[in-house]
Order: sequence, then C-alpha cells, then structure tokens
Amino acid sequence: MNIKSLLLATCLMSFSSFSSDNIISNEFYEISKKENVPVKVLYAIALQESKTLTNKGRVIPWKYTLNYSGKGYFYHSKDKFKSDIDYLISSGNENFDFGIAQINYRWHKSEMGSIDKMINPYENLTYAAKYLRQHFKKYNDWWLAVGAYHSPSNKMNAKKYRNGVYKLWLKL
Repeated sequence: MNIKSLLLATCLMSFSSFSSDNIISNEFYEISKKENVPVKVLYAIALQESKTLTNKGRVIPWKYTLNYSGKGYFYHSKDKFKSDIDYLISSGNENFDFGIAQINYRWHKSEMGSIDKMINPYENLTYAAKYLRQHFKKYNDWWLAVGAYHSPSNKMNAKKYRNGVYKLWLKL
C-alpha cells in the first residue's frame, strides 16, 4: 500500500462549503494580540488552509490536518495524526503541510522546533502568526503578507491564495 492510500484509509474526507456563522475562538484572539496580527486575517488563513465541516454544519479550521501531495487529510486523533507525520518523515518525505495553519515541514522544520510542539494547534497557529508578521514587516501590507505566507517567491500563486483568503475574510 502506498503512502497516499495509507493516509486516505485513516482520515476523514474534506468538505468545501462555507457557512457565514463562524465563531472565532479565543485562541485566535490571544495569538493575534500576542503576535500583533489581525485576528480575522489569521482566522481566514486557517480556514483557507484547514477548513472542514462539523457535524453541526459549521465550517471551521481543523487542528489535525495534513496535506500531502495536494490531498488534505483530517484526523480525529492527535496520536494518529502524529503517527502519520512521523511515518512521512521516516520515509524521507518532507514536502507536506500540517496543522491548523498548514505549516510546510520542508521549509520550516529548522525553525519550528519539534513535531510534538508543532502539532499542538496553539503552537502551530502561533508559528503561523509570527511567519505572517515577518511578511508584513517586509511589505507593510497585510494582503501582500497573506500572499507571501503561502508563496513568498511566486507572485501568481501568492495572488491566487490572497484572493481565496480575502473571500473568506469578507464572510467573517
């Protein structure tokens, strides 16, 4: 069984609908204040990166999300989430995004600390806010920073991503 099949067999499927009744959790406000980033921008990024539909019909960012080879996987269990990340790393795969803010392991592993720390939703989101803030310092514009969050060196991809986040932000 290949890695994609193994991951798919253990995860929930993604939903793409969006509900305008999102309630931003206190953690987003705490991190936004601490890292000096706009809370709705941070929340819209998390939605863009890891949104899923709850059994109550709300769309929320999901804390245990893995994106490998362009496919999203949503976990109920922190242990299984970590186990699959450990499996990817031990198999030599470093190009994957994980967590509520979808931090890319290959590009950020040297600054993230341990995987245990970065699968913690609060730590993952805090790292994302710091990374977003770094881009804001460079561009002095939150929307350019949002694009760079996703694609710091590809302006076309950055614009596409920024537009997607902006559409979510408008609904908050």
